Amino acid sequence: MIILILFIIILYIHISHTFKYNISSNVINSKLKNIISNELYNPHILEHPIDIDIDIQKQINSIINNYYIVGDKLIRMDDFSKKKCNIYKNEKLLIDLKLTNICNTIFEYFKNNISFNTSYTASIIKGDHYTTLDKNINNIMLIGCINGTCDIYIFNPKHEIDIKNKEFKNIKKWGIKIKLENNLIYIPTNWLYTLCIQKECTLYHITSDTYFTFIINYIRGLIYMVR
Repeated sequence: MIILILFIIILYIHISHTFKYNISSNVINSKLKNIISNELYNPHILEHPIDIDIDIQKQINSIINNYYIVGDKLIRMDDFSKKKCNIYKNEKLLIDLKLTNICNTIFEYFKNNISFNTSYTASIIKGDHYTTLDKNINNIMLIGCINGTCDIYIFNPKHEIDIKNKEFKNIKKWGIKIKLENNLIYIPTNWLYTLCIQKECTLYHITSDTYFTFIINYIRGLIYMVR
């Protein structure tokens, strides 16, 4: 009985933290090795680890005939040389680009003994494109730009009512604009974001929950999608 009570208390503490955010957050420029857990309610712009060295264009050329399912479409890597298109948050793409070790290296700075439901995906986006406004419902979320450049607009959760289901041009004023170019961003839980790409970029995405939060985070994600 005591063990059950302790478990319920720990579960409650972890779940309650998933709903918290800092209404007066500041963007912090930092290095991965300097990340402090009590600052994770703030967005962080981070440098890539110095041991990251990859010729992404060479990797792309090596998989030019590979194809990926995007919604109801089938996109080949070769399509990027002919037209504007995108592959967004695709696990197979990350594996084909051989970015798993990079994601492992970065996630080492964030993971702990209760990390669970960790996911690595990659995106290649070409052309003038805005991604749909999305919300971080995970405990950990990182987006890194390893080739090209793009802008990411991040929004404090206190503005969610102001920006949900509105066109990008009408919500920009509430966002914090950050340039991604050979760097990465840590987005706190509950923050919203959208990516703005004008030319072409290659991104990787890292998300993770804990044993205590992955179910509630999954439910929160479903609720956000239907609202």
